[in-house]
Amino acid sequence: MPPQIGIIKVGLKSTEPAGGEAREAKLSLMVEIAVALRSLGYQLDTASLSLANLQKDDEMRYEVDDLQKRFDGELQVMRKKPKDVCKGRFSLGDEVAKLPFSENADALLFVRARGTRFTADVTVLEFGLVDPKTGTILYFARSKMLADILEDSDTIAENIRKAFSDLPQKTPLPPPYQPTQLSSAGSDETPQNPQPMRIRLSQAAMKGMLVKGVRPEYPRMASDNNVEGTVELRIVIDVEGKVSAASAISGPLQLRQAAVAAVRQWRFRPYVLEGQLVEVETHLLLNFFLTG
Repeated sequence: MPPQIGIIKVGLKSTEPAGGEAREAKLSLMVEIAVALRSLGYQLDTASLSLANLQKDDEMRYEVDDLQKRFDGELQVMRKKPKDVCKGRFSLGDEVAKLPFSENADALLFVRARGTRFTADVTVLEFGLVDPKTGTILYFARSKMLADILEDSDTIAENIRKAFSDLPQKTPLPPPYQPTQLSSAGSDETPQNPQPMRIRLSQAAMKGMLVKGVRPEYPRMASDNNVEGTVELRIVIDVEGKVSAASAISGPLQLRQAAVAAVRQWRFRPYVLEGQLVEVETHLLLNFFLTG
């Protein structure tokens, strides 16, 4: 089901919604959710009820809106009595069977996310899995954390994994390498995106996207002084998969420059989201250990 995301900017003098940031958060969250579910062996279908499809079918859009409202109504009670979910006491009705999805679908996923930013960074995630034939709510998970829904991608990703930790595990699915889908017409040209969107993803979401890694050279001064440790970097990957920006945000000072120099030579598979090439901002950890 289309996720519902809300972000509120909380300041000293005013509080206001942030629509553009909510869309950015939605895209990032759907990637993180897909990664978490694939690690458990589940495929996430975001196409069947995509905004584009709903805009073409008024009846389906009304059905989806009605189910979203029903879920929100049940959600109010589930928050108070989450243990009753496993007893089958919550349902959206068998109207869910009217929605177009594969006969092999395990469940409908409802996502609710709320974030407050700036003076108090708090994110609340809520997930519900609904039987696609009977409408019975099968699974409910809620996570509240002190984290920025846009900035703290690794914290958000970890909490998503925890939210699904009680699901039965199947054989994990390999990560989807979107670049193989870029040239559907047989062209070798890379689609151009004049104003690429930038999303923030966790390290887990970027796993498998690296195609070229360069090991950092150990600084002579750090080696002579037996300096070891882990350098955390924030990097931006452009639409061609190149590292367009890199900065060290923590770690031993004598190791940071070497870490940045190495990462700037890395190459990733271009990231494609909703048919568009996007820039990706993520964090990396580089470990420096002396041997011998």
